[in-house]
Formats: sequence, C-alpha cells, structure tokens
Amino acid sequence: MQSRRFSNVAIFALGLAVQLSCNQKSEAPAATTGAAPHAITTAAAPAPGEATFMCTLPSSAVVVGVRDRVLSFGPGGDELWAIKLPDGDTVASAPAAALNSSVYIRGIKAIYSISPDGKILWQAKDDDAASHVKGLVTLGDSTVAVTHGDDSLVSYSELGQPRWPFKLPDGDKIIAPPIVAPNSAIYLRGTSTMYAVDPHGLLTWEKELTDKAIATK
Repeated sequence: MQSRRFSNVAIFALGLAVQLSCNQKSEAPAATTGAAPHAITTAAAPAPGEATFMCTLPSSAVVVGVRDRVLSFGPGGDELWAIKLPDGDTVASAPAAALNSSVYIRGIKAIYSISPDGKILWQAKDDDAASHVKGLVTLGDSTVAVTHGDDSLVSYSELGQPRWPFKLPDGDKIIAPPIVAPNSAIYLRGTSTMYAVDPHGLLTWEKELTDKAIATK
C-alpha cells in the first residue's frame, strides 16, 4: 500500500513539473531585433492612455514609436521593419522623417538615425531626461537638429557628430518643439520671444510676443 501511494505521489509530481515547464516556455519573452515582425508588433501594442509617437515618410509609409520599439508600415498596411532601441532606451518624442526617407528617433538616452530599411545608422548620447521639451526637426540636407536642455538647439551631421549649437539669448527658455520651414529655417518659441535660426545655427531674427510689443504694431 505504501509503495503504491508513493508511486502515485511521484507520478503527480512528475506531471506538475512538466506542466510548469510548458508554462515557462509559453511565457518566454519575444525576440527583439531580427525576430519575426509580428512578435515585435504584438509586444509594442500600447496600453490604454499610453503615448504613441508617429510620423510619415515621403513614400507615404508610417513610422510608429511605442515604448522601446519603432515600427514602419507601408501604405497598404504591410510591416516594413521593426526594431528595438538598444540599452533599454525608450522613445521620448515623435520621430522625424528626412527627405532621404531616413528617420530620426529621440530616446531618453540618445538620438538615433534609422535607415529606410530599419537599420540604426548612428546614435548620439543625449541624456536630457530633465528637459521639458524634447523636439527634433530634419533639415533640407536630411540632417537633424534637436533641442537640448531648456535653452539650446544642437545640429548633428549625417554621421552623428554635433555641427553647431544655438543657445537662446538672455536666459530665455524653449517652451515648444521647434518647427522647420521649406528653406530649412528653424523656428523656436521662447517664453515671450520668437526666434528664427538658419541651417548654420545663426540667428536670423527675433520678435517679442508680449501684449505690449504686439499692441505697438
């Protein structure tokens, strides 16, 4: 009797071990870069209320950033590519598309340049977590300029090297993401002043936006 009871217990324990092993296999994390596109897409599904960042490419494809993932879909809905940002980084602002169809992503830790086929071309460290405005704009030569801190704009070359910085004068602060014109002029909004910066980082003009300044026009 005792031998049969021990045998039943052993069989039950063996069955429980197999069940636990199967559960562990079914809950294994999905592979990231280089894995099946659908596995990455599913992992990147946003939670209710979670920020999703998007931009469109000259080809009419769309690029979507959710948490630590960046994906691109063609005009017909086919998934073109999907990547995971390295080093545990997460997307911090809307991506920006250049004229050559490369995409720039701003993470919490770095700036990334991504090729049209979904490969990271370069990354530049930019630990700017305290900044309230995390803007980036692409210029006519397909390079990028990003805000840094609360008072500066930094341009990067096609190889990811800083080209020039522009700092708002008189201790002013950037309060909105920058925008770029067709001639690559960059417009920055300070607390009470509007600034126009040329593609070489030089101030073109500045105008006050106070009620008093507007009333005198």
